[in-house]
Amino acid sequence: MLWPAVGALLGSSFPSKACVMGAALLFGILALLLVFGSPGTGSRLHSLHLKRGFEGTGRRYYSAFFLFLIFFCAGSFRGFFWESKMTKAAQLAAAGKTHLVALRVLTEPRTFPGRTLFTGVIVDDVVPGGLKAQGLRAAVTAYYTEDAGPLLPGDVVILKASLGLPRRAMNFGEFDYRSYLRSQEIFLEIKGTFVESRRCPLETKDFFTVLLGRTRRVIKSRIEETLPSQEGALLKSLFLGERDEIPDVVETSLKASGFYRFILVTGFHVDVFSSVLMKAARKLTRRYLFSRIATVAMTFLYASVLGWNAGVTRAFISASMRILAPCVRRKYDPLAGLSVAALVLAWEMPYPLYDAGLQLTFLGSLGSWLGKCLGKGTGGFSSAIWMLLFLWPVLAVRFGNVSLGAFLAGGAWACLSAVLIFLGIASFVLPGFSVIFGWLPFLLLRGALFASSFLSRVPLVSLGLPAPFAVEIAAYYVLLLALSFPGPGLPRYRSIARVAFILMASLTLFVSTFLRFYSPWPEVTFFSVGQGDCALIRYRRAVVLVDTGTAYATENTVLPALSRRGIRRIDLLVISHFHQDHAGGVDALLSGLFVEAVLVPPGTGKNVQQIAGSRLPRILEAVPTTGYTLDGLEISMLYPSAPKNQTVTLAAGKYEGENEASLVFSVEAPGGFYVEFWGDAPSEVISSVLSTNGLLYRKGVLGEKGRKMDIVPVVKVPHHGSAGSLVEGFYERLRGGHGVISVGPNPYGHPSESVMYAAKENGVSIWRTDLHGQITVRMVYGKARMLPFLRTGAGG
Repeated sequence: MLWPAVGALLGSSFPSKACVMGAALLFGILALLLVFGSPGTGSRLHSLHLKRGFEGTGRRYYSAFFLFLIFFCAGSFRGFFWESKMTKAAQLAAAGKTHLVALRVLTEPRTFPGRTLFTGVIVDDVVPGGLKAQGLRAAVTAYYTEDAGPLLPGDVVILKASLGLPRRAMNFGEFDYRSYLRSQEIFLEIKGTFVESRRCPLETKDFFTVLLGRTRRVIKSRIEETLPSQEGALLKSLFLGERDEIPDVVETSLKASGFYRFILVTGFHVDVFSSVLMKAARKLTRRYLFSRIATVAMTFLYASVLGWNAGVTRAFISASMRILAPCVRRKYDPLAGLSVAALVLAWEMPYPLYDAGLQLTFLGSLGSWLGKCLGKGTGGFSSAIWMLLFLWPVLAVRFGNVSLGAFLAGGAWACLSAVLIFLGIASFVLPGFSVIFGWLPFLLLRGALFASSFLSRVPLVSLGLPAPFAVEIAAYYVLLLALSFPGPGLPRYRSIARVAFILMASLTLFVSTFLRFYSPWPEVTFFSVGQGDCALIRYRRAVVLVDTGTAYATENTVLPALSRRGIRRIDLLVISHFHQDHAGGVDALLSGLFVEAVLVPPGTGKNVQQIAGSRLPRILEAVPTTGYTLDGLEISMLYPSAPKNQTVTLAAGKYEGENEASLVFSVEAPGGFYVEFWGDAPSEVISSVLSTNGLLYRKGVLGEKGRKMDIVPVVKVPHHGSAGSLVEGFYERLRGGHGVISVGPNPYGHPSESVMYAAKENGVSIWRTDLHGQITVRMVYGKARMLPFLRTGAGG
């Protein structure tokens, strides 16, 4: 079952084209014929295996390979089905119009002042414009007035709404909301005004979903009646999988202590629930088969109420197979349980390998199983260690840190969760129980919150780690698996292969770690921070940050992106001017990282002093026409030409610096690296700089071995591509170069069509952070490599 499961997961996550699948099937059939022989003939290869004493070895290997190909093709067909759904959703979103849309409410609506959120399915056959939309699920935000009545799962609501796609990650390390919703078969985001609601007969396919929604509503109301807010929110997360009502401070401590990820994401509490329930059922009844079937049925109901995410699905299938295996006189195989769960998820979940819950629950289960196999009597300690070893790359990529509390207190969290679940069920089923013993779950929940808060403050309980890249993850798992195989006793050729794998993986990890802290090639990364600016320049050991974007962008995009790269120190922070979209995150940046020096426009040094407080970096006020050198990087100031007085109000958080005072500078490095930063400079400033400095960049530079290397200019387009920054001659001088526009949704019409036209007419490739996401420009041997985060086509 293992190889079919692997094939199905790969096929559904990375669907291949029909020609590739056809070639794979043909190759598999030929391989199968080679092993078994054509009808009436023998197989020479199989005969050789028999003569050498490997009876059945070739047949088994080729059969596994054939099954892998078959299920890979089946998974690809399923992947194409999800792609068709995504294409339909993209067509609806591209229409860009407001429609009257009828939706059936599937989940318990969450109500906030003036709006309500729920998951719905479109019941219209077509929406205006002739596009088919029936059956598509959507995350719905309905804005309503005071006279709108309460919504129940199963109601049909009519909204005057716009259809769009959920927001996707635009930077490395950013949360991908679109991928998160896609794993729940939600492909659209609908926002609109409430028109009316109706009670309509349920369709058969929606009956079970709506029934579960109403059951969840009852459970939620019971919890709210019996428990205070924080304790109730924690119990809701255990019963309903809802984490929205957990306060941010509490959620942070739950993450650091391991409760959040060990229990709520991986589904391990479902494993414990089924085990405890099985023991209780066997004590309550002597009917062997009945107790096991009842346990599976109760686990199914609990998993249905909780929600069928990847962790819950894996836990239910594994628990069911473990419980029912003795009934058919079979011994439960953990790998078989994982394989069956993988086959189910490959069919039911869109692009399953992209889901964080699936990665965590499967790798954690594999690590635990391998730890038991290799532990030789060490039991749970070995399982916890191997689970940690298997999980930390995924935790680092998905969350930016590894919670050691999850492995130190994982057993305690799981047992506590099981007790709370049973107490909660007793409270729901037996109304008198909550009256008499309602204090017991309250004390346990309060104790869990206190313990998680205490653990989160323990030093090193949560380790912040840089996110490994794909090649590092592959090398790490190769090294881990190679070390798990015992060296002594292996045949000579396998022992040599094992040593070779260990050496290659170790070398890969060493080189990648070195390159993380030392950049041999100069590069600049323009972060996608919405309507704002922020860029990271790296060369050798130098780290320079130009602007910060808004405070929100700094906290939610810039700091996580720097942390995922392992950057804890900024050598130089350059602030072009003190507008909110350029310098709004200075305070957050100084709080989150060590900043050696800050370079600001003339006359504005005191403004940084007000923000920094006791965190005093070295403050440099830019000197006109002066150069700065930092480990091979040369920063040349081009503007302003003379100090200007500015009034900046920081206490209120409003930055009122003038665009005319924006710093304009260039950054150069060996190998033809040249980047211009223009801030929000208006046309008058741009004309002045061009008339003073000419082309600004040299046509060529002397490279290695005396070879002439062309410079490919890269320019951060002035003022987000506004029409007011367009100057005759600006793009003519950049022919063959690249322009980067840092822009987001805005009411100003940025970037201007005139700017886009001027760049295109002069052969300048335009890259936009709102379309391409984060954009990295790496100069390797005189060639500029453009590396956009989103592969939406070349700039133009």
